[in-house]
Amino acid sequence: MKRKTVALLLLLALLLLVVLRLQIFFEDSHFHEEFRILYHLDPARLSSVDYSGEFLNSAPQPFLYKWLTQAMVTLGLDLEQYHRWLGACCYLLFLSGIGVGAIRLGILPAVATTGFAAAQVTFVEQISSATPHAFAFPLLAWMLVSLVHDRPLFGAALTILAGLLYAPVAPAMGLMYAGHVLLLRKALGAGGLMTWGHLCCLVGTGIVALILVAHQIQPLEGYGPLLVPGERVLEFPENGPNGRYAPSVFEPIDHVVSMALGQFHPAVPAPLALALFLSAGVLSAVGLLSLRSSPSIFFPVMLFIIPSLLLFVTVLALRPFISYRFALYPLFTVTPLLFVAGLQQTLFRSEQFRALPMAASAAVGLIFLASLGAAKTHQVSSLLTIGNSERAVLDFLRGIPTDSLIVAWPNQVMPSFIPYATGRALLVDMKAHYPNYEYHLLEMRARMFDLIDAYFATSPYQLSTLSCRWGADYLLLDQASLGESRDSLEYFAPFDARIREKRQDSAGQQRVLANVPGPSVVFKTGRYSLISLEYFSTKYGCGPVDAPRVEPLDSINATGQPAVDSRPTTP
Repeated sequence: MKRKTVALLLLLALLLLVVLRLQIFFEDSHFHEEFRILYHLDPARLSSVDYSGEFLNSAPQPFLYKWLTQAMVTLGLDLEQYHRWLGACCYLLFLSGIGVGAIRLGILPAVATTGFAAAQVTFVEQISSATPHAFAFPLLAWMLVSLVHDRPLFGAALTILAGLLYAPVAPAMGLMYAGHVLLLRKALGAGGLMTWGHLCCLVGTGIVALILVAHQIQPLEGYGPLLVPGERVLEFPENGPNGRYAPSVFEPIDHVVSMALGQFHPAVPAPLALALFLSAGVLSAVGLLSLRSSPSIFFPVMLFIIPSLLLFVTVLALRPFISYRFALYPLFTVTPLLFVAGLQQTLFRSEQFRALPMAASAAVGLIFLASLGAAKTHQVSSLLTIGNSERAVLDFLRGIPTDSLIVAWPNQVMPSFIPYATGRALLVDMKAHYPNYEYHLLEMRARMFDLIDAYFATSPYQLSTLSCRWGADYLLLDQASLGESRDSLEYFAPFDARIREKRQDSAGQQRVLANVPGPSVVFKTGRYSLISLEYFSTKYGCGPVDAPRVEPLDSINATGQPAVDSRPTTP
């Protein structure tokens, strides 16, 4: 009776927690920051002047992911609503997979495992993105189900599905499936038609998965030589640790650990968060050891963990800049099951807690759930907030010509959302500003240098350049980012040096954008102004727009004076 009561209370708490989590997916004022990179999948949001969209659209996408998106758009579903529903469905698939995978431990542990997974904000952050990596956790959760419940054909189907939806998890899942057939099923030593069927299925799955993964890693044509992260950093600072890439690229292990620690509620003191993190790790280790008494669960779990770790170590040695995902996704997926197994082993079978095992386990579980920020108010760092002023700007931009080109500071929240929300192109889109191809890097560098010059311009001719050289139509200005005491304009290397130089040069002078001519402002609301660049090119002329556009960074850093670079800037 006690077990049923505790199970019912846990189930109610789980349902409440899941409802609170799902509300995050559908809050109108919040958007996942990764939404901004997905607009290119909708042809209606692309235009002939959208260089960034063309670049993003040329990158290979997982076949099924792209087909699903295009099918939904063709059927008339709004892209934003589709991405919200896609994330919510993937989240429910993940939680259901976690629960089914843990059911072998019992009903109560399965509910607790699902609740512990639902409390962790990392799963919400990754899955609500609606990008291909939103499928990583659901695919791996159900792969664990195929191992624990001994369904090798299901594992084969999941491996192929991974190649169609999110290729980076396909190699690990392929190794898990191979281990399932060769080690758990012992196909090589069994003989018979069934054995040959499993082996043929294994080979066929491997070939299909390799083809799908190979499709994803094909280099793009027309954008110059491929640059590996960290390569030629002196020449291309964008490609180094201070450049465009996130910390996960150059510090993968630190990134995984910080993601685990970052899940705790902001109100939890750092020492307590660290203690809880270490306790969860110890309990997970105890849980793994406790599973040895249940070989039908232990060996499948080990078959899930070992290939993941081997693949992570291999990739870390060969290509460290993509290695974090090979540890993040599998280890985070299996940890809830191991944690609950460890909790069960420690509290249910310990002499100290034998008298009140349910109360003890519930108390410990609640501490972790509360600390992990189970409340809806816990801030998901990847969510962006769009307020009324921002919506007014976006609504206005939907009414301008579709082939308009807009200049906006690329790492500000609302401007970076323009292509996704309105289908109007940006001169510099940060979501497309990756330094992985040399000519693309130079093109984006040239655009960003002119953008910086315009924002710090003390002469109107520098704004004319945006219209005459790039064909830009409007400049979106956030008034909050101007002024000597509140200048918040910044960007990654090498543009930080350019910003410092221009800020110093314009100090004590009147910047054009600090006092724009009234006739040039075509729309204004709150802190945002939309400025016509045609006004400046018409009134002040274009000047020498054919001058070389790209400057080598060694000259800028050494002397502070720009020099000419003759390298090509267009693919």
